[in-house]
Amino acid sequence: VKLGLEDPEHPLSEKILVRSGVPRAKITYLPNAVDGTINEAKAVRAFLHDRFPHTLALITTKYSSRRARFIFEQVLKEEPVFLFSAPNPYDGSDPQRWWTQPRSALYLLMEYLKLLSNGLSLAAGAGG
Repeated sequence: VKLGLEDPEHPLSEKILVRSGVPRAKITYLPNAVDGTINEAKAVRAFLHDRFPHTLALITTKYSSRRARFIFEQVLKEEPVFLFSAPNPYDGSDPQRWWTQPRSALYLLMEYLKLLSNGLSLAAGAGG
């Protein structure tokens, strides 16, 4: 922020949405920051409560897309919403060729570990 690389008034995600054609007035943020995808899904459920849109788009990294969709499907399974999962098109990673870069192999391994951990947490009731 001090170097002017980040704008606290308009984060990068908002800039991307606006330049992609989304009116700034249609962009909404959760009232409080949360840690972890399960908590994020719970916060979205609480925030939208009884005013769920017909479709909810999940925009994540390419590596996180499948896990995020799984978690949101579990947490929002009782809600009248269609989930659309779309990896960020500006994410330069290539999960289909994970073996070509050591860092990519690490990201893939981390995602599978998170998926296992999140699945066990949801099965134990963390999604409620």
